[in-house]
Amino acid sequence: NNDTDLHFLSRTGGSYSKAMTIDGATGKVGIGTTSPAVLLHLSSSSANQFRIERSGTTNAAVHFKNASDDWYAGITSQQDFSISQNADIASGTEFRIQDSTGNVGIGTSSPSQTLEINKSGANLKVVSDDNVYLSLDSTQTNGDEWHIFNANSGATSTLQFKNVDQSKV
Repeated sequence: NNDTDLHFLSRTGGSYSKAMTIDGATGKVGIGTTSPAVLLHLSSSSANQFRIERSGTTNAAVHFKNASDDWYAGITSQQDFSISQNADIASGTEFRIQDSTGNVGIGTSSPSQTLEINKSGANLKVVSDDNVYLSLDSTQTNGDEWHIFNANSGATSTLQFKNVDQSKV
């Protein structure tokens, strides 16, 4: 019968429980669940539910693919986290979080600032249904906080610069 589920049991003490289920009607696999909702369904009450490990310090990545595109996400040989269209995620530049600094790079594999966007024609867009501002704040002694903001007043919109610490526009 093709509609019969296949169960793999685990034993703790004298009792058995269903550890993995293959749904006979759909072919869906459930680990930690007896009713898998997708092709591979993992369920657990613990914090880490899925782990991919590669021995050594070379790249370890997950490959996502559809009919027209490939993306890879994982840990590089430099111990950074990377999302890339390049199978060698260590050489990809789409998105990188450096392990040693916490710096985030978009368009670069070696961000030198907390956030570095490196792309020809790179633009940054902030969208809000209210006034929008960018805050530049120095934590140094006597450092000022500046806001660059789009102030709306009726049908008029102006770009303003304000020293927040000194309340000067």
